[in-house]
Amino acid sequence: MAEEQQQQEIEQKEEPVIPAMVERPKIDFYLQHLVTMANTEGVEMGITVILGGTVVTGQLISGKTYFESFGEMFASAWNADEDGKKAIQDAMSEPAKMYGPGQSDAAGPSFIHLKNATVRTPSGALPNEGALWRGRLTEVSGFMLGEIK
Repeated sequence: MAEEQQQQEIEQKEEPVIPAMVERPKIDFYLQHLVTMANTEGVEMGITVILGGTVVTGQLISGKTYFESFGEMFASAWNADEDGKKAIQDAMSEPAKMYGPGQSDAAGPSFIHLKNATVRTPSGALPNEGALWRGRLTEVSGFMLGEIK
């Protein structure tokens, strides 16, 4: 019994946990929730994210929409007949099946997908017309609803 009490006293003397030194989550839970809604419910909205000082703005879309659009754009660039283009589109759109109602990951999404995305710079936006964009949620340091025009 004395040995057990000694062990408890040793454990109690360990350094206290300092809240400021506890590791923080790598992904903003609220942004992850917005991405989950986009992925499972098809919600689309304007959003601006900051990644290492880079500002990216566009329309939040589901992973399904992203991969279907990506497959379509990728296939249209190929010099092939319609059957060949369809085969390429289907292959490049395959990841879209991971998204939709009932397809959410218990750990939450890892990527955010935008359409009409532009990278904002002091001299304007790149590209001018917007593009499909995919980014890792662990790299996002901040976000706001709405697009920068």
